[in-house]
Amino acid sequence: MIGIALSFGLWQLPQLEMLTHNNAFPSSVMSGIIIIGSIAWMLSIVLLIVVQKRLSLANVNTQAVLEDELVIANRLEATKYGYILLFGMSALLFALSHFADIAGIDVARLLVVVGVCVPLLVFSWLER
Repeated sequence: MIGIALSFGLWQLPQLEMLTHNNAFPSSVMSGIIIIGSIAWMLSIVLLIVVQKRLSLANVNTQAVLEDELVIANRLEATKYGYILLFGMSALLFALSHFADIAGIDVARLLVVVGVCVPLLVFSWLER
């Protein structure tokens, strides 16, 4: 889960227009980071699918452990934190837009990254 969240962020964040517009980093470096992040994200998703397929074929006791009350509570808690931080990020970006020009694509990309990464990271932290 942590790998999925970090690789997704590594894939999406270097594409922010605020980073590429000012030429803060060479485009070859940014392209390399984007390629590495997208490959890492694809590999982590494939690994998740393979593991999920193996777990779905597991015995009833293993499946019961994966769906116990603590896992369900942690999943709900992670979703709640993701939802709260998504709205917090929306409010922060809205307030920031009054003082600086922020491209709409950057706002959308940041909201997607927060909406995807925060619940995954919180769930991973709660399940430790």
